[in-house]
Amino acid sequence: MSEPVTIRPNLRLLAGPEQLALDEVPESLRHGRTAHTAWLWFAANLGLPAWSLGLLALTLRLSPWEAVAAVLVGNLVGAALLALVSALGPEAGVPAIALGGRIFGPGANRLPSALNSLSCLGWYAVNLVLGGEALARLAHLPWVAALVLLTGAITLVGVYGHDAVHRVERWAGYGLGALFLLTGVRVALTWHGMAAGISLRGAGVGSFLLVVAVVASYLFSWAPYATDYSRYLPRGAGRAAVGRATFGGSFLATAGVQLLGVLTGAAAGTAGGPVDVMARSMGPWAGPALVAVILGTVTANSLNLYTGAMSVLSVGIRISRPWAAVLFGLLGGVAAHLAAGGFEAAYENFLLLISYWVAPWIGVVLAWAWRHPPEERFPAAGPALRPWLLASFLAGLVATVPFMNQALYEGWLARLLGGGDVGYWVGLAVAFLVAWLGVARPARKEGAST
Repeated sequence: MSEPVTIRPNLRLLAGPEQLALDEVPESLRHGRTAHTAWLWFAANLGLPAWSLGLLALTLRLSPWEAVAAVLVGNLVGAALLALVSALGPEAGVPAIALGGRIFGPGANRLPSALNSLSCLGWYAVNLVLGGEALARLAHLPWVAALVLLTGAITLVGVYGHDAVHRVERWAGYGLGALFLLTGVRVALTWHGMAAGISLRGAGVGSFLLVVAVVASYLFSWAPYATDYSRYLPRGAGRAAVGRATFGGSFLATAGVQLLGVLTGAAAGTAGGPVDVMARSMGPWAGPALVAVILGTVTANSLNLYTGAMSVLSVGIRISRPWAAVLFGLLGGVAAHLAAGGFEAAYENFLLLISYWVAPWIGVVLAWAWRHPPEERFPAAGPALRPWLLASFLAGLVATVPFMNQALYEGWLARLLGGGDVGYWVGLAVAFLVAWLGVARPARKEGAST
């Protein structure tokens, strides 16, 4: 059974911005229910970027049925990895990037922190480009004005912090669910058969593996954010309950909107950008669809900004958490403005490139957590560097290279697979196995450095 909601007075939104950053959440501030975690991941993933992956599958010449299979397989794997990390939140009590500091050591953790800062910034800009375009169309605003309005609203949520993020996600989740359901009804009612140019024969194993990788990476790239939104839960929340809530909310959202993307692309074609396809398919119902795009931008970017600010602090920049959120919001708005041209061509490449480091990071974190008993799992103090775990992470990254496939580089093993990208899975497995072997010793000898 989920725990009762207990909002502490000093965490109410009217009390001002959240000040707690990378430190462990004390028992006096623990509150919330596991159901809130499900709502958060549901709302954060009901957006146009996830929907666009259904279009991407068709663009890569998968048949509609192959696209459906790739979406389901990719989301099962991605949601499972996200859930495994999220489940560590109540026990650890710290943001995911700070959790990495307790595992790798504070010195070694600067590298994942910097990578996650860039990842959050990139996702923030990608979402903001889509949301800004939708707001500009809906309200007949100049692009820059729409960008400023969205950036200001999202930054305000990030400044107020954890509870504001959860409340925005929970309330927006209701509206987003209804709006995307309306989108599905509209597409079904106006179906006139398969659009011209849609493949009915499929494109082979390589393209299927590539789509599975992109779909899965969309979800598991949230893993370095995951405990940020479960760390305030009471310790008794239970890893299994938090994991189920995270898996259910994220899988239902991403699989649902991506399947809708497949349906929309098959009915209306894939020509043009995602907002163009959405508006074309909705016709006179385009207004509610654009509202869904805007809301989805707010829900996804509230997480990107909040976690991005945490990552900036973890790199070593010494400012308060609210000011880190302001700084990140401003940088994200500038990045979105610079990235507004040529979004469609860059989207797939961005998705593949930005998340290659995440799979080895997940491998090391899970190996450490599963190898240690609870009392030794997340020590508050430890060595500045655990060389073996850093080496495990780097080994996973190196092992990824021959298997990766993106615009700037295609590994020789990926070419043998017909362009299929299995680099994520190789990097995850190598990092996990090397770390698993290396952390056996400290589990037996307290205080030893790996």
